[in-house]
Amino acid sequence: MVEFKTVEVRNCLLDITDLSQLLKVKESTLYQWTSQKRIPFIKVGNQIRFSLEQVEVYLRENTVTPKFNWFGREDIK
Repeated sequence: MVEFKTVEVRNCLLDITDLSQLLKVKESTLYQWTSQKRIPFIKVGNQIRFSLEQVEVYLRENTVTPKFNWFGREDIK
């Protein structure tokens, strides 16, 4: 994920269209995720907004690390 350096950009609010383009998912998917409370969002009146910072945290926390390496063997740590 792209790291944003300025406070102004990091704290911006995205609408459904902006976030769907950023994540490359359908707007209907985002509406479904918000109704299921699967992704952090903010209600502004009857509109839905997403904090870019909260979305970045959500993505980091939900990143799945592969159990196997490219050679099919289990990673040993």
